[in-house]
Amino acid sequence: MKFNYEYTHEREIESAYILKLSGNPVSQELSERCKYTCDKVGMPAKYWEAFDGTNKVDVIIPNHLKNKDHIQWLKVHKTDISTTQVAIIMSHFSLWCHCMTIDKPIVIFEHDAVMIKPLLKFGFYNMIQFLGCIEQVKGTLPVFKLPPHASWYEGRLRFICRAHAYAIDPQIAKNLVSHILRVGIITTADVFMRSDLFGIIQDDVYAYDMAGESINYELQNSINS
Repeated sequence: MKFNYEYTHEREIESAYILKLSGNPVSQELSERCKYTCDKVGMPAKYWEAFDGTNKVDVIIPNHLKNKDHIQWLKVHKTDISTTQVAIIMSHFSLWCHCMTIDKPIVIFEHDAVMIKPLLKFGFYNMIQFLGCIEQVKGTLPVFKLPPHASWYEGRLRFICRAHAYAIDPQIAKNLVSHILRVGIITTADVFMRSDLFGIIQDDVYAYDMAGESINYELQNSINS
């Protein structure tokens, strides 16, 4: 019996989603830079209002998510995580849920991401696709099919190399959501995406992370060349 993946699973990337804090000048400017680079390479992109933990006291839920039941299901189970870190992983969680809702692959960008090549089709199944990092653009790290995961506890715990730029399909989104609902918020967004729990793969450099020091729209020629 022939089985055709193309007809049973959506592969077209619905959009890139850029996490943004509208009331924060740095986030506003960086997210606009990210959107500019998406537009420049022909990548459909939208802003996604993020959870705000910058006041370091409370996490502020964005208006478009205040009535979503799944937000209330999340529990924080570790007290040494900062309010900002909680807000960041909640923002990623909200996009994992959105991916499941629309049942299409999406790209997720934190606001410091810069896109250099469009990703219009998701070429994998039940995977997190790592889209690249500044070290790869500068040539200090090669592109590995298995990405250069970050590590902790002398390499025993390995996870995605920062959570600034990655793509997911609805299948891995379901697994990410079910795991965080089961264990709660116990760590940061990048450490949560552990390679022993979730498949992480890379086939090219589509984006990288650039700190806020260089926020002009015409990006550094030395990096893009």
